[in-house]
Amino acid sequence: MKDYWNQLDVLAIILFFVGFILRFLPSSECFCAARLIFSIDLTIWFIRSMAIFAAIKRLGPKLVMIGEMVDFSSLTKINKQTNSCFF
Repeated sequence: MKDYWNQLDVLAIILFFVGFILRFLPSSECFCAARLIFSIDLTIWFIRSMAIFAAIKRLGPKLVMIGEMVDFSSLTKINKQTNSCFF
């Protein structure tokens, strides 16, 4: 399980740098792609932080309940809707 979190951390860091580079390219398509990559990256960091805080006694059970109510597909669907590039 620890190897899975290491791979997820590496993916999140790589996505951040790709989004950061795309953010400063002059094309509007690159800016839109950077926003999308940043939103996916933020979702990954939220999942990672939920795993970290699950070890805390007071927050752990609450985060487990939230994690059971909301799955990853609904998070990405909400994330795509709120960060849509088409207005």
